[in-house]
Amino acid sequence: PALQLQSASTMQKVRQEFHLPKNYLLYVGDINYNKNTPQLIKALKFLPEEISLVCVGSNFAPQPIPEWEAIERQIALSDVSERVHFCSTVTADETVKLAAIYSGAMCLVQPSLSEGFGLPVLEAMQCGVPVVCSNRGSLPEVGGTLALYAEPTAESLAEQVGYVLALSAEHREKL
Repeated sequence: PALQLQSASTMQKVRQEFHLPKNYLLYVGDINYNKNTPQLIKALKFLPEEISLVCVGSNFAPQPIPEWEAIERQIALSDVSERVHFCSTVTADETVKLAAIYSGAMCLVQPSLSEGFGLPVLEAMQCGVPVVCSNRGSLPEVGGTLALYAEPTAESLAEQVGYVLALSAEHREKL
């Protein structure tokens, strides 16, 4: 079944189950080099302290590969260890939990250097969540006029996220 906006009670239950912070950006996907997650982690440095990042995907767990090492290194360099939360146990078939994680996010950020399709962009939109993504690969086509676009750098991503965070509730809903 397609993902959709979840009720406040479902979002609260899932937030507690996975120990998610109150105000978070969301990334859903893998940790391949092209996904550019280290730049997304670095972007937290340029955003208010109360904003965290939740990364959902089965590969967000310690492992001896360069992609994971790059993530750990960026967390240390950016000094944001308290603000990055990994959620590696939610599976794609747990649609209510996944939809609740999307629904509770302030926005989805898809920072990819290249992207074949970008399904999380559509999933976030189905859950009523604003989307910030890089202006690379298929993402501009997938997000159309409803997403906000950034260069795949920490500073540019943070600038667009900051724009989303400053929106009125009415404008957020339109996005």
